[in-house]
Parts: sequence; structure tokens; C-alpha cells
Amino acid sequence: MAVDEMRPEVCARGHTIDVMTSRVRSHDGADSDADGPDQVEARGGYEQGYQQILAGLSLRQRRAVHQAVTSSAIEGDIPDLRSVARLADLAADRISGQQYRAEILAGIRRDEPASP
Repeated sequence: MAVDEMRPEVCARGHTIDVMTSRVRSHDGADSDADGPDQVEARGGYEQGYQQILAGLSLRQRRAVHQAVTSSAIEGDIPDLRSVARLADLAADRISGQQYRAEILAGIRRDEPASP
């Protein structure tokens, strides 16, 4: 069996994460030259945006972000690039854990249907 055939991958929402290399690939193979996470993702360049976010982190920070994203993928969801960028901000101590949790809760509340 070739090494590539043994490499574990996690698939969700049209993307594949190679958990050995942190590479994220869109199934359509599209890439983009856009700068911001939202623009890259909108054009199908999730891998490029993901790699740009990780590039600004130390190895330890990169591993923490990648493990969180991989854990989400195993559960069936790959976070959008904006969420990955905020997770990177948390890993790099640019935002506090309290601020990160508050942003997540605000997003959940925004997405909840109104109760009768």
C-alpha cells in the first residue's frame, strides 16, 4: 500500500482535510488569489485560506488550531475560514478565551430560531 493510500483524511462539507499534513482540499480543486478569509472561501480556495491562517502561527499554535478543526471535521463540520481565523487569534493570544466564547455564543444566539 502506498503512503498516500495510508494517509488518514476527514471529509465534510465538500472539503478534505489530510490530518497528516494539515492540507485542506476542495473537491472541485478550485483555488483563489484573494486576501481575506471570506473572499478566499467564497471562491473555493478554502485550502489556501487555511494555509494562510496557519502560516502566521508557531508550530504549537498551528497544531492546536489544526486539532480543533480536525475534531470538528470528525464530528461532521468544517468551520468557515472566519471561525478558523478567530481560533488562530485565540491560539496566538490575540484575543482572550472569554472573548472567543462570547463571540461563539453571540453567533449561536443569532442563528437560533425565535421561540414562540
